[in-house]
Parts: sequence; structure tokens; C-alpha cells
Amino acid sequence: MILGKLNSVRDGLFRWPVLSWLVLQISLSFCLDSNSFVLLFLLGSINLLLFYIHLKSKFYWSYFVGFVICCCSLWIFKSSQKPLSEVFTKSADYMAKVNLVKSKNNNFTKVVINLKYRLKPLKKKVTGRVLLTVGDACDLREKDLVRFKGVVKQAIPYKNPGVFDYRLFLKRQNIGAVAFVKECEQLQVLDRPEPTLGNNLKQKMRDHLAEYSKYPLVSS
Repeated sequence: MILGKLNSVRDGLFRWPVLSWLVLQISLSFCLDSNSFVLLFLLGSINLLLFYIHLKSKFYWSYFVGFVICCCSLWIFKSSQKPLSEVFTKSADYMAKVNLVKSKNNNFTKVVINLKYRLKPLKKKVTGRVLLTVGDACDLREKDLVRFKGVVKQAIPYKNPGVFDYRLFLKRQNIGAVAFVKECEQLQVLDRPEPTLGNNLKQKMRDHLAEYSKYPLVSS
């Protein structure tokens, strides 16, 4: 009876770490947005579950195998990316995903994008974000997959004597480069996912915050 309880406790203590490994790997793989990384993490999760079934008495091997697979996945994911400095060129075709719409008016549109790869010549995934400025009012939304031809340059934080800290803005938004497009016709929206309830709520909250930020705080 005591031995059975010990076995049940051991199985329970082992089952929850395996499930937590599975949830963590799947969530991380989808957040990092890489198909090869997703596949490797899913394979690692399957191996963990298989080792749990076949090696209950030697369950520490499953942790070791899972750790090795995760390390290999991270190494492959990091090696498949390139820094933004390698795409600085005169003009090229890019494909990017809109991460955040910063500002929009009749004169210009500013969005923060994640570069997928260069189309000519084909490059690997590029790390860092790019602040894309369009000299026109464009209908761009978050998570839009766009294609544009332009110049990507290194973001140089200039010294602003005013209230806005451009250097801090680049650091917080993880922006390492800037790009400029003259007209909306130079942008091509390839894919636009349907808006969800969560995205609508986030957009409304951002609109309210932007509206309140127009009025300065007055201290009595």
C-alpha cells in the first residue's frame, strides 16, 4: 500500500513537469514565429511523452533528452536569423508583418514592422524591428502581411531637446532600423487576418490612451 502511494506520488510529480514542458514548448514555438522551431519543439514534446511512457523508472533521461532537444532548437532558431545590419542596402523588395500602428494622419503613416526576408536575393529571417514611414495615409492594420520596395537604414537616435526621448523610444520598441516609402501604391497587402475580439479591445484601449495623452496633466 505504501509502495503504491509512493509510485502514485512519483508519477504525479513527474506528470506535471512533462505537461508544463509541453505547454511551454508549444507556446514559445508559436510566439517565436518560426516553422522549423515549431516542428522541433513539437518533436521534443512528443519525445518527452514517449519517454514518460517507456521509462517511468528512469524518468530523468526524459528531462535530459528534452533539455538537449530544446538547446538544439534554440541554436537552430538563432542560427537561422540575421541581424538588421546585413540588409542595409540601396533598394530591395521586402516582406514584413505589421506589428504596431504608431500614428496615422493625412500626411504620413508610421508602423512598426518585423521583416520576414528579402525577396531579391532571398535571405533568412531578420531580427529586430523596423520603423516604416509612408508619406501618405494608408489603411494598415496590425498583423497585416505587406510587401514593399524601399531602403532600410540604420536607426540613428538623434538628440531631441524636447520632451520626447527618441533613443528611449527605439530601445523600448526594439527598433534597429528605419524605412521610408513615398506612396501607398508602393505597399502591397498580401494577407490581412480577420479582426478578433481581443484585437478590437486592444485597439480601443490604445485609441483611448492616445486620446488622453493629447491633454497634459495639470497639477494644482
